Amino acid sequence: MDVFSLSSRLILLALAVAAAPLAGHAHPKGLYDNQQQAEQRAKELGCTGAHQNSGKWMPCSDEATLHHHLRHHCIAMAFLPKPRWRQLHRWVVPIAAAPLLLTAATGSLYSLLLERGIDAFWLLKIHSGRFGPLNLQPYYSGLLGLFTLVVIGSGLALLLAGRRATA
Repeated sequence: MDVFSLSSRLILLALAVAAAPLAGHAHPKGLYDNQQQAEQRAKELGCTGAHQNSGKWMPCSDEATLHHHLRHHCIAMAFLPKPRWRQLHRWVVPIAAAPLLLTAATGSLYSLLLERGIDAFWLLKIHSGRFGPLNLQPYYSGLLGLFTLVVIGSGLALLLAGRRATA
């Protein structure tokens, strides 16, 4: 199996897991039994009020305003409740951070051992993405960059969601 296709499949799997709840949290989930619940969701979206639709309550003063606020928010944050976003964050970040930590640890350890006259070249191989028979060296720096962006993006999304909820 080609290593690139494996990493592509893992990225697609992560995107599919992130997008899976979108269908379940779309318009039908935006209907509430009472006005108070709809107004609470309106605050989370950044609008005010609630309106009725087919005997149910929906966030924002009217449907056009609701759609405007949904379009102007990050899609994942608009449809994923904050606890679900936290769950996704807790699942994705350790997977993305593990190679970053491994690279930092092996590079630092190699430098320390080299100062003491110990040449542990095998640490450099791990540091650069060669894991025994699995050679990720051609893709490793790109994957590390992507994983760094995933960690930063996930953290920023949670930070912005927290600020939006308190506003």
